[in-house]
Amino acid sequence: NGLRAPHWHFNANEHGYLVQGTAWIGVVDDGGVVTTYNVTAGQVIFFPKNTLHWVKNVGNEDCFFLLFFSTHDELQTLDVDDVFFSVPEDIASRSLKPEGGINFIRTFQKQKEDQGVNLPPNLAELVINPSYVQSP
Repeated sequence: NGLRAPHWHFNANEHGYLVQGTAWIGVVDDGGVVTTYNVTAGQVIFFPKNTLHWVKNVGNEDCFFLLFFSTHDELQTLDVDDVFFSVPEDIASRSLKPEGGINFIRTFQKQKEDQGVNLPPNLAELVINPSYVQSP
């Protein structure tokens, strides 16, 4: 049930191939329209640069994506949670206006793990002994 938090890349398109698992993908376009879809092993994904997107594992096994980015420079990515936790509590409270105000905002805790670096423990095996089934 892993989640790659909503994020976007400033300097690259993202191309991906789902090697293993089932994922629920969400994309927010320039007009604010949210589109979601399911991806299964053998399918390809694409996110244009500056497009907000997320990936959630919805299957019974780990998701393993091969990702490619259209830049030779260091990838520039911004996660929504990094934006949220960079904003002072009083500004977040006044902007979002949650019930409970600033005390509610203070209940949120930043996760310690970097979501961008989650390699499966059997990565070498997956690369050396592929058994990718093409989805319909």
